[in-house]
Amino acid sequence: MIARGSSRLAIEAAEKLVKDHPNFQLAQLVHGDLLTARVKPVRMLGDIPDDLARTAHGTLQDLRSESQLRISALNDRPPADSIPSKFVALSARNKHAIAIDVSKARLYLFENSRRAPGF
Repeated sequence: MIARGSSRLAIEAAEKLVKDHPNFQLAQLVHGDLLTARVKPVRMLGDIPDDLARTAHGTLQDLRSESQLRISALNDRPPADSIPSKFVALSARNKHAIAIDVSKARLYLFENSRRAPGF
């Protein structure tokens, strides 16, 4: 939304997200940055005063890393209807299967349908 110049829509979406999920720290951080951007330029995610940044350095770095993983996941999705090679065959009793890609911090839930497992 920001890239398309829709800062008002981005703020509204962030407000809804933090209201629905108040413990979602990354959403809180982005919401704060969006509000800050209304009055001054934001240099980076979590652009807070240096004295606060020093006390929250570890948490801030973790949230920035989480942000990068989430952006990468959006840009690097597996092909539609693909399944992990480790899923050789699933029994009809298994309605679902789970795959975790630790390197991307992603969890995938597959439905075992008649045709083939899929997202």
